[in-house]
Amino acid sequence: FYGHINSRLGQISNIQQFFGDTALTTRNTTSQFSDDYSHRIGGKVRYKIDSTSELTYTPSVTIRKSLSDRDFVSEAYNNFQPKLNKSNNLQHAESNTIGYSHDIYYNKSFRKKGRALNITNYLNTSSNDNDQVNDVDNIFFQPQEFVTSLDQLRSRDQNTFRATVNVTYSEPISKNLTLRASNNADYFSDNDDIITYNRPQNGGKYDSLNNQLSNGFKRSGFRNNAALGIRWKLGKVTIGPSVNLQTIDIDNRFVKNSPINQNFTFVLPSLTVQWYSFNFNYRVYAQEPNVNDLQPVQDNTNPLFIQLGNPNLVPAVTHNVSLNFYKYDTKRSITYNSYI
Repeated sequence: FYGHINSRLGQISNIQQFFGDTALTTRNTTSQFSDDYSHRIGGKVRYKIDSTSELTYTPSVTIRKSLSDRDFVSEAYNNFQPKLNKSNNLQHAESNTIGYSHDIYYNKSFRKKGRALNITNYLNTSSNDNDQVNDVDNIFFQPQEFVTSLDQLRSRDQNTFRATVNVTYSEPISKNLTLRASNNADYFSDNDDIITYNRPQNGGKYDSLNNQLSNGFKRSGFRNNAALGIRWKLGKVTIGPSVNLQTIDIDNRFVKNSPINQNFTFVLPSLTVQWYSFNFNYRVYAQEPNVNDLQPVQDNTNPLFIQLGNPNLVPAVTHNVSLNFYKYDTKRSITYNSYI
């Protein structure tokens, strides 16, 4: 598959923040032209090993190139001051990404009804190079008017790798009771290098290294989730409680900062209930922070909204509750589906 998307964006937004008797309004105006080129190559191989087992392999390769030019204007004022600041931000960005992923699925059934073994492997690796040029003029009106300028090249190279193996085994204990055991092992590795160059005031190339806005970061870790549960059928109702032992071990290393090692252990419950066409799901899981939220380098591409990562962030524990309804009317060929 080859695709090319040429897009134009015009956007105006107003953001209001309230601090006591002060209402701060930020008005952002965006005009952007983008070109996105993507090429995806994929396939699928299915191999039936014998009458009780099957192996499926689904690989995919993605190549992508993105170009964008953006004119971003931001103005701020409050109910006491009609003008606080204004920023004119011209941005040019180029991004190149190449990635590979695959799914390997092995399924084995047994003569005993209800007994099953499933093994799944998922792998994803990608490399992204992003260069962004910012030419910015900022005007501040309080306490007196003054102007600041920014002309820089921010080069960011990111490499990610994920490999997951999941093994699930089901064993019927009785006609209405099935024991389920699973283990999910996940290895992840991220590299994030940021180098920022300033442009001399007399023009020329972006060759003046800004050491304060440059850093390198590497994270590697292992996440393991072992679960044990049952599937209990009570008439028209099927209940599936389980308990999960999740461990996360992370090694964070920086070019400038000291390394940070993190180890976490969680005991987490989950529950599924099925009644006719209704499905209720409750799940608790822990997720490590996104690599973008850990990078301890200021992102000043919007000088009025500077972002800074926190390398001391810990995994977030999320409680997920959902209720689904699904029914297919065979006579009318109508599907009914809703969820909350």
